[in-house]
Amino acid sequence: MKVQETEIDLYNKVRHACRDNALNSFGYRYIFDNKIKNISSLINGLKLMGIIVPATFGAIGIAYGLDASIVKYALAMAIPATVIQFVISVIAINYKWDDELLYAFEASQSYGGLDVKFTKLAEFPPLTYSEILKEFDLINTEYNFRQQQDSKHIISEWQLRKGMRYALRERKRNCYGCKAIPLSMDSTPCPVCGNFSFIYQYKILALCRPRKN
Repeated sequence: MKVQETEIDLYNKVRHACRDNALNSFGYRYIFDNKIKNISSLINGLKLMGIIVPATFGAIGIAYGLDASIVKYALAMAIPATVIQFVISVIAINYKWDDELLYAFEASQSYGGLDVKFTKLAEFPPLTYSEILKEFDLINTEYNFRQQQDSKHIISEWQLRKGMRYALRERKRNCYGCKAIPLSMDSTPCPVCGNFSFIYQYKILALCRPRKN
């Protein structure tokens, strides 16, 4: 026979859901903060390359004259560098790095706010179940909307696992996969909070390959 949950049980369930959503929001913020760092580095590197290559070639030409042999060597190096820059620029346009960077800033701030709201509601809840449920639904609507927006952008499974590990470590929570509290950001075989390094990804690919008879 199914035991009917009391209002106290439902009240505590909502508080538990708040803690879980706060943990997830904290992990997502970490993911988007890393996206900001990585995309910013790529864009800045591309801009820097666009300045350094022509400036260096021009400076050598002015210093030694266009007929000097060193200019020919500089040109020989400048051409492949320019081709590489062009290829990366095409990739940047195709994958919309600028748009992804703007969204990463927006998502990071949004998840930071959601983390604070969920944590506050879990730690300092109103006195009644109806009140805490009402506040939870409001915050959860914002959380679900952000999740829907995330679905339009690329977030890999390994990024989710890494974000989860970071959140579990910082909040000192046990992983429901390996049952341990992560002490570092080193990747492990855990399917929930690990398996995000290149080594573990390679191992999975190796295991999936068909064996030769």
